[in-house]
Amino acid sequence: MSKKGFTTMEMMICIGIVGLLSAIGYPSIQYAYRNNEFRAEVLNLVSNLQRAKIAAVEQNSDVVIVMSATKYQIFVDDGRDGGIAGDWLRQPQEKMLFARSLLNGLVLSNNFSLSRTRFTGRVGTKAGSLFIQNQYGRQKSVVINTVGRIRVEDL
Repeated sequence: MSKKGFTTMEMMICIGIVGLLSAIGYPSIQYAYRNNEFRAEVLNLVSNLQRAKIAAVEQNSDVVIVMSATKYQIFVDDGRDGGIAGDWLRQPQEKMLFARSLLNGLVLSNNFSLSRTRFTGRVGTKAGSLFIQNQYGRQKSVVINTVGRIRVEDL
């Protein structure tokens, strides 16, 4: 007479092996997850900068990017409804394109004067870089050149 199935001992050994493999693999999975979040945040920043550049040309107006350590804002600086166009400050009537806070653990720095730059309705902008760093020290640079080309570099 043959018995079919697993004994309790065989089942416990299988559960132990699965638990051991999970414990070994968890840090790798967590690192991959955080790495993907970091990469997605960098790509999101690049995408928003590209859209800001397009908005500046479409509206033939300045589009300003204001940055701090944990967030950035992008708005049209057109002086709408009595505001002052080109003053680098967002008036309540001026259109906010993006206001984004970075994910926890990410830090944004830059080499622009007063932590701001802009795209104009014409070709050209101030050249500079934005730097995003995660909690593990990995850093990427988003470089904007004088004609408005945006690229990502690993540091």
